[in-house]
Amino acid sequence: MDQLIQELMHAELLKDVSEDILAQVRSHNVPFVLKADELLLSPEKDNQHIYLLLSGTLTVHFHSPDTPVMRELHPGYSVGEMSIIDGTRPSAYVKASEDCRVFPLHRDFLLHLIQTTNPIAYNLLRLLTEWMKSNTQKIINDQFQISELSNQANIDVLTGLYNRRWIDQALPHMLTQSQAMG
Repeated sequence: MDQLIQELMHAELLKDVSEDILAQVRSHNVPFVLKADELLLSPEKDNQHIYLLLSGTLTVHFHSPDTPVMRELHPGYSVGEMSIIDGTRPSAYVKASEDCRVFPLHRDFLLHLIQTTNPIAYNLLRLLTEWMKSNTQKIINDQFQISELSNQANIDVLTGLYNRRWIDQALPHMLTQSQAMG
């Protein structure tokens, strides 16, 4: 058994899959390297693949690639499942936090495997994906609303100036910064 098939066996998506199926998957594509900070998935681009992470670390971000990390993924995990199953764009940004090796599985090939193996499994995945996408959108909306409310809590509505709350939060940081500069 070659090294790539052994790596694919450790992918959560392919857990307990027969060697025949693993051989089909292996013959279908080749892994590629994603450099650190390179974007793999984006809500602004269509996606036709599920990517199996063979090495390195990927991070998931909502709203933009520069927002805080919502999830960190290690070898064995995969990304792109929801957009493949429901045929829409990805709901989050996925980027490499270090150099990664990923194995792409094309949508058509994967759906063929799912449908020929068990159509009920495909239907279950589709329903779960719809639910997860709805929750992801709610999280994004909540984060935006929290940010807006935090900004409003720091600015006096009448004068448009920063208020006491902002001063209480910013002053310690400013003092530390001032002391560091001498």
